Amino acid sequence: MWRSPFAESLRAVCCGNATCSRLLGCGRSLHAVNRSASLIDNVWSQCVPLPQCNYQLLQTMKTALNIKKLSNETLDKFGTRYTQLSMGQGFGSQNCVVFPLYQSDKETLFDLKFCAVNGRQFYGNFNNRVTTTTVCLFGLHVTPLDRKKLVVTDSEFDALAVHQVLSLPVVSLPAGASRLSEGLIRYIDQFDSVVLWNGSDGPNSQISLQLATQISAGKCQIVRFVSFQMRIFHVWLFM
Repeated sequence: MWRSPFAESLRAVCCGNATCSRLLGCGRSLHAVNRSASLIDNVWSQCVPLPQCNYQLLQTMKTALNIKKLSNETLDKFGTRYTQLSMGQGFGSQNCVVFPLYQSDKETLFDLKFCAVNGRQFYGNFNNRVTTTTVCLFGLHVTPLDRKKLVVTDSEFDALAVHQVLSLPVVSLPAGASRLSEGLIRYIDQFDSVVLWNGSDGPNSQISLQLATQISAGKCQIVRFVSFQMRIFHVWLFM
């Protein structure tokens, strides 16, 4: 977790707020900020909806992240945004896609995930206290209420692609086993049918397999691809 570079960027985002600057500048982590809700809302408000970015900038980012076929409509529906953050010495500033992670009320932001065009990804960690009842997922705020079928991916970009192609409700698992709370498992288990879209061999791949063992028997299916190229082929098969 890159706390220091992100803290540097927050000094600018917080518009000179003395309290935030003092807390972040003295080496304390973001978890020390009591008003985490107002801080995350402040940071989020400074991010620009991705489809509203300059056309050339947007196309450059799509090319760098290999998401050229994702439509602006899909990006807008899931609330993806843009910001530029300092990545620390040697990396300079990087354009980033920002993914919102909402709580179960579908209105309250719990955290933000940043994906830089150089491939580095990290969380803002605005809320460090993940309890047994915590539910925070990318895509949760646009899932339907009927809870018939849910696709669960291990990457935000996979979630966007699956929804665009298949028009199915989809969420993306947050990284880290500590975020796989009992509340999150119960939320996913409420759906009649759950498809685990296991598209990578990274840490989240193991988390999704762990999730499969905790979903009620008979309602979970796993889709797994042996290569990145094969995954892309299946996602875009009907484009």
